[in-house]
Amino acid sequence: MPIGDEQQLAQLISVFSKSWELYIQFYTYFLGFNVAGLTLVAKYLVGTRAKAPVIIAFIVQNAITAFTSLGMALYSCETAKKALLLGCRPDTTPIPSWLGQWGGFANVVASLSIGICWIMLFRIKKPIRIDD
Repeated sequence: MPIGDEQQLAQLISVFSKSWELYIQFYTYFLGFNVAGLTLVAKYLVGTRAKAPVIIAFIVQNAITAFTSLGMALYSCETAKKALLLGCRPDTTPIPSWLGQWGGFANVVASLSIGICWIMLFRIKKPIRIDD
């Protein structure tokens, strides 16, 4: 592998790793806020008119997260292809494209599932009793 390609590959790996690091941090906060939001809305806002804007905001957030997750899955695949073009052998590429694809697509499913929970909560008319 020529030296220029080695530098490009090192930069590709660095950007790929940083992208996934930032995405995982974002997704961790996203999950925490969704669980807290679901609990608080179910306990305090169900049965009131105040729930609609909160639920709509979280549904939009889940849709954006689903698209972000899909983007990360596709990015992982494209980055692995670029690594192969730079001379990496398929069995030694440092880009775990299968893991990135699986993680991205799994998070799409998780985001959509949480969005469905929000839609179901929107339809509930009486507050849910959550024991302290």
